[in-house]
Amino acid sequence: MQKDTDTRGRIHRVLSSSVIAGVVPCLLLLAVDRAAYAQSDAEPPDVVSGSCLAAGCHSDLSRGKVVHEVVAEESCDVCHENSANEHRFEMMDPIGDVCLACHDDPADLGGYVHGPVAEGRCTACHDPHRSEHASLLREESPALCWQCHGRPQDRGDGRRAVLNIKKVLDEAEVVHEAVDYGCDSCHGAHASDSERLFNDTYPARAYAEGYEGAYELCFQCHEESEVLGEDASSTGFRDLETNLHRVHVAREKSRRCTFCHSPHGGGPHLTRKTVPFGKWDLPIGFTVTETGGTCTTACHEVRGYQKEIPEEALPDSPERSGK
Repeated sequence: MQKDTDTRGRIHRVLSSSVIAGVVPCLLLLAVDRAAYAQSDAEPPDVVSGSCLAAGCHSDLSRGKVVHEVVAEESCDVCHENSANEHRFEMMDPIGDVCLACHDDPADLGGYVHGPVAEGRCTACHDPHRSEHASLLREESPALCWQCHGRPQDRGDGRRAVLNIKKVLDEAEVVHEAVDYGCDSCHGAHASDSERLFNDTYPARAYAEGYEGAYELCFQCHEESEVLGEDASSTGFRDLETNLHRVHVAREKSRRCTFCHSPHGGGPHLTRKTVPFGKWDLPIGFTVTETGGTCTTACHEVRGYQKEIPEEALPDSPERSGK
């Protein structure tokens, strides 16, 4: 049955706007609540305790797998200011300031701060009372992140808009496996020393000055030897015995991984169709072949590679000639 919230609200407004409100104790308001709930299937208020959580009105705020400590302790006045005459409970301060009264400032974690954190909008991601998810998150990642990153966002400073990452994934032929682990497998949720909130080192620009220690973010999952090793046998991106990842990356003017690969989702091997370069989108033109692939970009003319020498190109041998 639908709660008679309108009736309850009218009763409270009448009481709070009259002289009676100054002398009627909270227990009477709770008794009125009990009458309003009599025709509903909600739990009746607890007239004896008078607790906000046990009073029927807000009892659901303590139900969840994870309950905020102050809620579990029924310490509502830690965050809310009690204006009993109006039965209104405003925040003590702006929500961001209220959170920092107990929690360390997450902005101290790095020089680049996630937008909602910088604006003090903690409740954009966290439920202040209870949740079914760890850390009082409103949803699990990446679903939580789609609230903002499921649409393009104008930075307002002339730079490219922040991508609609959900659209990128929906249209991708291959999705980066890291996405299944959650966005925080690569990004800090609050702040980082990286402009893109990476949780380990990765070049901030298309070209890196040197490569040693620059790609620890990727090497959390990927084998460093596949990218930087001289032994090409461990990678499919090789031209016979030459590791082509190393050719691109292990150099003074190092080409970062996302020059050719999409970090979220893309074509075969997460390859991009285009690469953003300043205000331009440069085509890559990568094509998979039976023995390797070809690539043509603004960086170089058409080039191809072969992982193996085709059998028909091998010189005759005693085994093949039957001698």
